[in-house]
Amino acid sequence: MPKHLYHVMLSDSEKKQLLSLISKGSCPARTIMHANIWLAADENSSSKRKTEAEIAAR
Repeated sequence: MPKHLYHVMLSDSEKKQLLSLISKGSCPARTIMHANIWLAADENSSSKRKTEAEIAAR
C-alpha cells in the first residue's frame, strides 16, 4: 500500500467551519463534497483516518 502523499491535520476551528458548511446545505454540492473529503482525511479526528480508497468509495 502506498504511503499517504499528504497529511491532513485540521484544527478545531477548521473542523467547526467545515461542519457548519455541511450542516447548512446552502453551498454548492461540490463544496460540500470537498468538505466531507477534508473531514474524512483528517488525522487529528477521534475516529481512524480513512484511506484514499475508502474516501474515493464514498
